[in-house]
Amino acid sequence: MTVLQTKERQVPREVYQPETIVSMTVAEDEAEAQFGSLMKAVRREKNFDPSLPLTITIEQKPAGYAKSLEECYHVSLKIVALLGARVSGIEPHDPKHEDSSDVLWLSGHPETELSAGRAIFVTPDTSMEKHWMIDDCNVSKVGRNGTYWTVTVPGSEVIGIVEKLYGGSPVCERGMS
Repeated sequence: MTVLQTKERQVPREVYQPETIVSMTVAEDEAEAQFGSLMKAVRREKNFDPSLPLTITIEQKPAGYAKSLEECYHVSLKIVALLGARVSGIEPHDPKHEDSSDVLWLSGHPETELSAGRAIFVTPDTSMEKHWMIDDCNVSKVGRNGTYWTVTVPGSEVIGIVEKLYGGSPVCERGMS
């Protein structure tokens, strides 16, 4: 494995391959002014160490991505935050139907002749209060979807389950979860 050396840590090459690096150094008070809600979220992390440099990765998403987030279930928002760039697209649920799903399309699973790709379906379980059905499926263009896994859990357990199934957070290099 090729490793790039930085002052504080070694970063595996397959994780760190930007074509362009934009660097900005800001004081603590400036960070709060520029990136307020992000900095508050970072400080809440149990492993946050202000003496270490903080690396923020920004990924450009397609038009309408942020708008689609506004229309999602709160559980879907947590999954998107956890999986980060692994979510390539979002289709919010139909608010007219109480059992409608948010569809979180996963990157790295291209459309083929028979498959529209791979997605996580997030659906409220109408038979149990505060429970959610989470399904990871190969979305078929013909016939039934192929399900990789499905689970029904209380909302408080969704992130823990998704984190276990997907191997943790995309920012685990920094120690965050």
